[in-house]
Amino acid sequence: MIRIRLFWAFVILLMIFVTGSCQKPSSAAYPNTTTCFPLETTDEQADLSAFIDSIQLIPLIDENGQALPDIDKIILNQDTFLILSRGALYSFDPERKQIKQFGAFGRGPGEYTSIVDFCVNRQSNCVDCLVFPHAVLQYDINTHRFIKQIDLSGDYINPAAIIPSAEDGYYVYYANPAKYDKASLEEPFYCVKRYDKQGGIVDETMLRTDFHIAGLIKPSFCFDSNYSLSPGSVHSPSLIIRNGKIEEAYLFDFGSKTLPYRYAYKADDDPWNSIADIFKQDYYKLLSSFVKTEHFLFFSAFGANSQFWNFYIGEKAGIRWQSVPITSSPMKAVGAADGFIYFCYDDCGLRPLEEEKDPLKLAALMRSRVSEYPEAAHLLKVKFKAL
Repeated sequence: MIRIRLFWAFVILLMIFVTGSCQKPSSAAYPNTTTCFPLETTDEQADLSAFIDSIQLIPLIDENGQALPDIDKIILNQDTFLILSRGALYSFDPERKQIKQFGAFGRGPGEYTSIVDFCVNRQSNCVDCLVFPHAVLQYDINTHRFIKQIDLSGDYINPAAIIPSAEDGYYVYYANPAKYDKASLEEPFYCVKRYDKQGGIVDETMLRTDFHIAGLIKPSFCFDSNYSLSPGSVHSPSLIIRNGKIEEAYLFDFGSKTLPYRYAYKADDDPWNSIADIFKQDYYKLLSSFVKTEHFLFFSAFGANSQFWNFYIGEKAGIRWQSVPITSSPMKAVGAADGFIYFCYDDCGLRPLEEEKDPLKLAALMRSRVSEYPEAAHLLKVKFKAL
């Protein structure tokens, strides 16, 4: 009997060792790390009418009929919206109905082929635009005047996000190394580089332990004057940056519905070959639009078959709802301020009310006046009730 017990004790210890060795690396680099369990703390909802406090449609069209077709990200500057749309940055004054572009497409001073991301330096009153392949263009936030170009050091390419850091510097997020992404991950690569205001590297963080999906949605998000960074792997923590410093980190655990660690490498050494399969499988992956305030937490994530899910977690309860598939313009959050979350609604009025299946779009159509500008993208300004 004793031998049998010792045998099973040995088996259990061996299983614990093997299982532990296969777990994703810890996020010890971020001592203020919180693990959230969204599927345990939220209830799925098909009707959001009981959870919405206020809702407003804002068409992005100027007095001359010029409209912005879609929205990737916004930052509020007093009563003006700064809007990233199809690789260009605009300011939009909803009262005056004025749209004005920062810089222009081209290859001259202050021009760009595409703006990847942008952030606001409140101290210097500037807008900093991250452009391909590896530079920052700086503009005056009020006059739109081009100030200077800052070339970032290092041989990295394909930056995905920019966030202000202390002393007028920047955090820049790179999803993966520029060179071929080896499945072994033998060579260390830190996804977040911190630059000084001259473009020199100060330090780096977020050691890459898995493949990061990039290019489908913006990993950075602005709420009030704070920023979040949601990396392209659910096994790396999402970061909260306040006053230019990384203050908090969050890991999201969906239990058995979490994309398995290093799933992208299961087929062969090239993880890009697994992208279609990753989005098809019934796992949660690629978080975005992360907001953490005193009273609520919000984020979005892709689920099975590219379904887009939104999670809103209050102090006592939480809800989640499914948007339409990615091929049909999901209602994504693009910014937040003063307790409101702003969503991009780029097909407003194009479907009859009875055909609309998206819970948030349906709530907008039922509670807001039908827009007169179906050809324009809209901001949907939403405040949820306290949960």
